[in-house]
Amino acid sequence: NMYNSQIWSPTIKKNFNRIEGVQRKATRYICNVPLNSDLNYTRRLEMCNLLTLGYERDKQDILLV
Repeated sequence: NMYNSQIWSPTIKKNFNRIEGVQRKATRYICNVPLNSDLNYTRRLEMCNLLTLGYERDKQDILLV
């Protein structure tokens, strides 16, 4: 499952957090979770069968090498 690029990777924490924030919102939408729900991001990732973008990027870097 490749949904990010090995070529471009944010090095500034602020940019990384912004990109991760998009995935956080997307998982809330995909799982149909209301804003006041206590279903956390990690659990939503598990429900969608996804990794955090940081883990996914690390995995793809290892596969690339």
